[in-house]
Amino acid sequence: MEQGFRSRDPQIVLLSLYGAATGVNERSVPFVLEVLTSDEPALQLAALAQLAQVDTDLAHDAIYDAMRSDYLAVRMEAAYWMAVKRMPQATSQLEALMEKADPEAKRYFAELFALEGSEPSMQALRKLLFDADPSVRLEAILHTPVNEADDIGALLRTKARARACPEQEALAIALGELHDAEARTLLEQIALSAHGTARLSALFSLARLGDVEALRTLEQEAERGNCFAISSLGALPSCTKAVLIEAMQHADPEVRVNATMALLQQRDARALVGIREILVDDPKDCAFQPASSPGGALSYTRVTRSAAHNLRDMPMAYEWHVSFREQVLIQAVELPHADFLQLARTLFDYQAHELIPLLCRLLENIRTPEAIELLQFESQRLGDPFIRSYAHLALFRMNADPAYRAHVTSWIRSNQGTAIFPPRPLLPWRVRLVPAHFQLTLEEKSRLFVESLEAIAQCQDEEAIETLLFTLQQCHETVRPIAAGLLLRAAV
Repeated sequence: MEQGFRSRDPQIVLLSLYGAATGVNERSVPFVLEVLTSDEPALQLAALAQLAQVDTDLAHDAIYDAMRSDYLAVRMEAAYWMAVKRMPQATSQLEALMEKADPEAKRYFAELFALEGSEPSMQALRKLLFDADPSVRLEAILHTPVNEADDIGALLRTKARARACPEQEALAIALGELHDAEARTLLEQIALSAHGTARLSALFSLARLGDVEALRTLEQEAERGNCFAISSLGALPSCTKAVLIEAMQHADPEVRVNATMALLQQRDARALVGIREILVDDPKDCAFQPASSPGGALSYTRVTRSAAHNLRDMPMAYEWHVSFREQVLIQAVELPHADFLQLARTLFDYQAHELIPLLCRLLENIRTPEAIELLQFESQRLGDPFIRSYAHLALFRMNADPAYRAHVTSWIRSNQGTAIFPPRPLLPWRVRLVPAHFQLTLEEKSRLFVESLEAIAQCQDEEAIETLLFTLQQCHETVRPIAAGLLLRAAV
């Protein structure tokens, strides 16, 4: 592992960071700290993501040190973790960075102050409501907790009377949190605005306050194929589900996908048809990306046909696309159990390899007799060794059955030439769909190899140590740092 940290190859250093994360050994911490001083921003971000998972004084000091990085992306990531952890002096650190950062980055600090949540941060957030930059004011409006102070409510009411779209769009969402007659009157006025997204935001807030007429108007916009309106209906349990079900039959895949997501948000099993379209690759090769309104108050998922393969040349865009599909599958677990199992069978039958690792994990976590029976069936699937191996791995992780362990161990020993491909990029905190996590790769065989090693290491017995020692001696050089970290874990 130490050799990996001292490598001149950034990919080997990244893999060593992952190996350090898998092993329970404080001796690796100094090497992780050393990576924070490297010249590679990707390495600094990876080290920071690892240290952020540790609540020790040493890790907190490292996050403070990262605020002095030469790279703004690293400083912003450190600022995010300072805010989330509410570390001492976080507000003053955020304010200092905001003054030094490029003016274009100032708007992101509204969310950071809101995350930190202390009174000094709230005061800093309120100041941003009066910033000269409209984009900064928009973010401040969207992130100010308006129900905590009467002065903020009064300020928002005043701004709502004077401002035009797109700021009015954000104000309409904020006013919906005030729950008083004056705010409702202002929302009704904004709903008459000629600006589309400001009107939709006002209708959405009125609908949340129980205005049946506003809800019906919003549904009419959805019936016209407005994806902002369709997406907003997902947060309104009282909406007419028939509107969303009809939208799932629309000729435009973008309308279908957003109607599916709205139904899924309400845990409606009728979303299954649309979920299959999102998760099962087809000749259309659709790509999914986030889309926001001018004021940032509304959003939907943009769908582009025959484009997913092109995203592989754009790592961040491709990572969001993949994360979106994974999040759809995770949310589908909340559907009735029989419906989720039906979806799982479909993914296995269509050999959706990109989602098989997550699917097996979800079935493993469910642990119902039906889920176990499905994994046992897939462990015998003909013609697809990848699915067979992942099913065996999931069954092994659920129990220490010697037969499943023997299969996993045999697979490891016969695939020692497997190389680990570059890690998945870490999305900026502003667009993450799930909390930050360090995932190695999307490449199928590489991921299976690492997860198999991790499962064996959990056994912490002589057989596990023997398998890991064999791997350490025989494996591809990219695997060696990970095997070393897992060996440390198994030997504890």
